[in-house]
Amino acid sequence: QAAAEGGLLADLGIGAALIEGFVIEGRLAGFLCIFSAAPVDAWGVDLYLLLKLIGSSLASSLSRLRAERIIADVREKDALYADAANDGIWDFDVESNTLTFSNRWKEMMGYGIDELNEAGLDWHHLVHPDDMVRVQGGIREHLEGKTPLFESVHRMRHKGGDWRWVVSRAKAKIDEDGRFCRLLGVELDITDQKLYEEALFREKESAQITLQSIGDGVVTTDADCRVEYLNPIAEDLTGWSL
Repeated sequence: QAAAEGGLLADLGIGAALIEGFVIEGRLAGFLCIFSAAPVDAWGVDLYLLLKLIGSSLASSLSRLRAERIIADVREKDALYADAANDGIWDFDVESNTLTFSNRWKEMMGYGIDELNEAGLDWHHLVHPDDMVRVQGGIREHLEGKTPLFESVHRMRHKGGDWRWVVSRAKAKIDEDGRFCRLLGVELDITDQKLYEEALFREKESAQITLQSIGDGVVTTDADCRVEYLNPIAEDLTGWSL
């Protein structure tokens, strides 16, 4: 095999070769070669050093390019996830004291993409005063490690001034020294659902009051004829209490 390869090099007019391999992330990534038309008994040490220097520089550059591609891919996926999801995403960085929002979050709360002074925004102004104590308590418990995740249903101020109901979930990042570094959260607008639930409750409450006050006995059952409800008149007529 060596003779065959030597013959191939000779056919290419190569009398000697100095070859240096270079490694990226622990794996052989390629070779650098210096060829000589004439045979060489001993290569100069400066050529060895030159190949090692070039190989090290090339490996470092290729490793950086690979890392940049990975980061770009992650950012592209994050952008696609953010656009595809219906949740608004926010991120509080403790070190820089900045609060950033995804485009979906801004849209959900009535803001334009380029709006909000994120560096100076105080989230206390966004949460409804009646919900603030509960929300702060939930965040504090999560940061103290008492809950694996911060979860809350509360009201937040829309840019137009009205209050929107949101489901909020957040996860804190704590470093190895136990210091709070970052809080990343998602919020989903459930205002329409809340309004529907309140309307349904009022309707049910109104029906309940009507059933309690009419002069006729009312009995309701399930599909198997098991009694589920008796109004006061039906209780008096049957002798059975609810």
